[in-house]
Amino acid sequence: MLRDIRSSGTESSAHKFRLMQLALNAVALLAITGALFAYFRANPAVQYVSQVVNRSSVVTWPASTEPPGARNPAPGVCLPVIVTFCHHHISYNFTVFPNYIGHFGQRDAQQDLEIYDAVVDVRCYELTALFLCSIFVPKCGPLGHMVRPCRSLCQETMRRCGFFLEVFGLSMPDYLQCDIFPESTDTDVCLGNREVKDARFRASKPVCPTGFQCDMNRCIPHDWRCDGHVDCADRSDELNCRVCKRSGDVHCGNQRCISQAHLCDGKIDCPWGQDERNCLRLSEANGDVGSGELQVYRAANQSWFAACITTLDEHTAAKLCSMLGYSFVNRSMAVGGAGARAGRGYAHVHGVAQSYRAFQRSEGGLLRELKDCRHDTSRVHLVCNNYGKCIVLLEL
Repeated sequence: MLRDIRSSGTESSAHKFRLMQLALNAVALLAITGALFAYFRANPAVQYVSQVVNRSSVVTWPASTEPPGARNPAPGVCLPVIVTFCHHHISYNFTVFPNYIGHFGQRDAQQDLEIYDAVVDVRCYELTALFLCSIFVPKCGPLGHMVRPCRSLCQETMRRCGFFLEVFGLSMPDYLQCDIFPESTDTDVCLGNREVKDARFRASKPVCPTGFQCDMNRCIPHDWRCDGHVDCADRSDELNCRVCKRSGDVHCGNQRCISQAHLCDGKIDCPWGQDERNCLRLSEANGDVGSGELQVYRAANQSWFAACITTLDEHTAAKLCSMLGYSFVNRSMAVGGAGARAGRGYAHVHGVAQSYRAFQRSEGGLLRELKDCRHDTSRVHLVCNNYGKCIVLLEL
């Protein structure tokens, strides 16, 4: 009996001890929970830092490594510029075709641009290449549109280089007038506004400390001055030379001076005939194939006028093409007057020098006749071919 009493007392004590442990554990958990709650409530910075990290991971992007203008503004429309003529003269990398001249590809534009390289080489204007490229290889805008040259760029280029375009027998299409172009500082509207302003600023400073300055801001070597060859559009490099006694005379080599009135008068006055060169041109085209109305230069007016002739036969047409530098006459036509006629000879003509000497020996001089317009004279239209070739004359 005593054993049973002792065992029941032991079990009661163990049960009470377990209850006390559970109560203590519950109190400890409540205390820890309260402490953690109080800690997080007193230290909200932990939550703030977490939010900052999350935000930065959303808005932070890696910086682009592409240079400006390297991305195609309109894929599928804009094409990378491959015309080597323009690589060092333009700031854009993508173009669009057809261009203003009517080319449908860059290869055709490249071939025609190479002809204008002679105008760039004379350095009549430092932005000539930019203007030519903006016409032949136009910039492709952000909407895939063609960005035109600025009006000021066109005007300055034509003002400074128009003379040399005529000398080299080059011209722009008649519809490309500077007035059709816009003027804006936005390079997606037109090109050249900033460049023209920068060029004008540079022009206000001396540009020719070691050479001879002509055409306002063009610089040529000193030894080109008074060498008998006219290099400047304003002819100042051959004016007022020390060998010329009269002011305004033109020096044409070998210590010889002539009045400007003797230019293109049908008589050679200079040792190498410089005074009678570049006196004729065709109104429409003067490239490898020349075409249009024949025009003659009048020194008194310093401008071009339509040439007149009394009779136009096949030999005269061949001679005129030769004087223009061509070896082949495709078609000739006299319009108006008593000598109106049309011919289609397809004849070879003399080389330039040979035919020109023959012309000078002719009585009266064909060039003087071309400048003498009366009511019974006709205007001349020609189509000439093979520029710069020397071929023996064949009888027509």
